[in-house]
Amino acid sequence: MKRFVSLVVAALLLTIPLFASATTVKKLDFNALTLTSDQIVKAEIVSQTTEEDPRSKKIYTIYKLRVDERLKGEMKEISIRLLGGESNGIALRIPGMHYPKVGEKGVFFLKRYGKFYQPRGMNQGHYVLTLDDAKVERVVRDMQGTTVFDPKAQGKARFTHGTKVEMTYADLAQKVRTVLNQGK
Repeated sequence: MKRFVSLVVAALLLTIPLFASATTVKKLDFNALTLTSDQIVKAEIVSQTTEEDPRSKKIYTIYKLRVDERLKGEMKEISIRLLGGESNGIALRIPGMHYPKVGEKGVFFLKRYGKFYQPRGMNQGHYVLTLDDAKVERVVRDMQGTTVFDPKAQGKARFTHGTKVEMTYADLAQKVRTVLNQGK
């Protein structure tokens, strides 16, 4: 019996790393992502600062975006705030969260919370923008390393592994315009 209990405890201990760094987000289909965003912009990260909330002691990174193209909304300059960063020698990182760098370009599906915006559904609302070898703008949304919860699915299918989505920027922009036109 002792051996059985020892094996169960050992098995449970081996599963801790599987859950210790997991992040779970609610799935947003493309229509919901588009329609529930206050701003959808193609933008470049122009500055980054970190602050610690004095009450909660949580660390946040604030990014200032220069908007190159608006697909939804009116703002020219936008600040987004993400949980995580480094402050006073302490680092906070959310597993599965993409923390952009200054100079990085992307397409952001944003929801306003107070004076800041946040990408909808964590990385679901952030596509990294790059140029391919043919100088075509491409976008990538990488949800790998994240568990996605789909409340509409049944059974074990409610929890799935995040995936990587790639397409041209032109295709993404057209999808956004189509959803916005149908939503009116």
